[in-house]
Amino acid sequence: MTGSVPCVVLFDLGGVVCHFLPARRLAQMAAAAHLTVEAVAERLAEGNFIRQADLGHYSAPEMRAIVRARLNLLLPDAAIDRLWATAFEPDAPMLALVDQVARYTRTALLSDNPPLLHEALPEVLPAVAQRFDPCLFSYQFGACKPDAVLFAGALERLGATGSEVLFIDDNPVAVAGARAAGLIALLFSSVETTRAGLTRWFPSLQGAPP
Repeated sequence: MTGSVPCVVLFDLGGVVCHFLPARRLAQMAAAAHLTVEAVAERLAEGNFIRQADLGHYSAPEMRAIVRARLNLLLPDAAIDRLWATAFEPDAPMLALVDQVARYTRTALLSDNPPLLHEALPEVLPAVAQRFDPCLFSYQFGACKPDAVLFAGALERLGATGSEVLFIDDNPVAVAGARAAGLIALLFSSVETTRAGLTRWFPSLQGAPP
């Protein structure tokens, strides 16, 4: 039995539409800075920098300045952005499924990530940026998943109620938080299981070409 078609399908970024590869980011930053991976990880961890950035405590220019200072990098903004974005690799089969879903309803993005990535997204991850409207990030709301503040802010930006939004995330805690906030939610484990789950609302996805 199918349910009412959601007016928005809201996708997570890292772990869903992109593979999340934080070790690759550290390795490429280490190579650029002529440091060990361990040294880069330690310097970026100082003051819980990444978490604080995800919560909106730094602007994109402030983030770039901190990365430069901590790693002694003399690189332009675009190079810093590319290094940061190396943690994300678009998942082509998943993006193809997003395109199929977009034939029937609106697709949007909700990610725990900082302003630097959001600002750079069209340049560093164009295959992602062009597929979602809007692209929502935790820093805009001062809260990360599974905080109800984040989901309430996202619903307000989407102009939708929770029962109209289907959220897909690979983190069970985030999925539980979304459901507690009134959203419909699916736990991502693979493209195939996500496609199967989506057929509840979009039956024509069953057997659709990848």
